Amino acid sequence: MSSFDPMGAALDWLDAYLGRDISIIDLYAGNAALECNCHGQSTVGRAALYKYWRQRFAEKPAGALAALTTNGGDVVICYAVPDGVASRLRSRSKLVARSSIASAVL
Repeated sequence: MSSFDPMGAALDWLDAYLGRDISIIDLYAGNAALECNCHGQSTVGRAALYKYWRQRFAEKPAGALAALTTNGGDVVICYAVPDGVASRLRSRSKLVARSSIASAVL
């Protein structure tokens, strides 16, 4: 049985985002592709993730946790950003990193 805790990993991810901690990129698998609806393209590779997160920290800092739920074996984490609520999907073993912004502002 795996000792991976997807809820804990999702919260670690949000903590890194809230703290604007660039080590957030260490939470991604080496071959992860981050797909963000905020710019409509995939970000692949460590250098691209570094650039993405530096920009994301400045333009859309994370706010309070809005929801943390499961969907099958996956975890969906929702959190406030300046223009609404964003969500991320974390699979059982890695960050899938799809995001979307809801129009409601917290």
